[in-house]
Amino acid sequence: PQSNFLNPAIQNDCKLFIGLPVISSVHVNIANSGFTLDQLLEKQANDSFRIDADFVSTKLAPRNFLSTEIHTTILAVGLRRDPYYYTFTINEKNNAIFFYPRDLVVFGLEGNSQFEGQWLSFNGTGLLFNHYREFAIGISKNIDRYKTIGIRAKLLFGKLNIETSRMNVRMFTERNTFDLLFDINARANASF
Repeated sequence: PQSNFLNPAIQNDCKLFIGLPVISSVHVNIANSGFTLDQLLEKQANDSFRIDADFVSTKLAPRNFLSTEIHTTILAVGLRRDPYYYTFTINEKNNAIFFYPRDLVVFGLEGNSQFEGQWLSFNGTGLLFNHYREFAIGISKNIDRYKTIGIRAKLLFGKLNIETSRMNVRMFTERNTFDLLFDINARANASF
């Protein structure tokens, strides 16, 4: 039944379907511009894996992103009344994209000892997050054996939005004590 989410013309063979939380659709998507797992993980002689820190420090782009999507179906209903097929769905949708510089990953993997007595820039770090509820109603019709048309209307209700429009971050590692000092100049826009 979830194939109808992507194409409103698709009709299921069943006369009625009902989707409820937990037993219905959960969509998860994760994308990363910086690396693939094959590039990041180095296979060891004993068939275990370790993070290839050299790859991170030499091959990772100066600025990268990690994006996620998590869409959960709260309610989905489909009803067939030949030649028509009607659908109604309520979905919770979360979309996020996190921008990060190479130095932030190097700091996370290798610690701050190599940066003793110097400033490290994390400029370009940023976040964009959206959470909204989607109500959708659709109808499709079989025109003949080979053709079906469909349409879906959606009503979106924004629940939460956060965006960092400016994020200039520097970190200094004190000599001998390794204390961390942060200099942050940031601006965030949000609606709740």
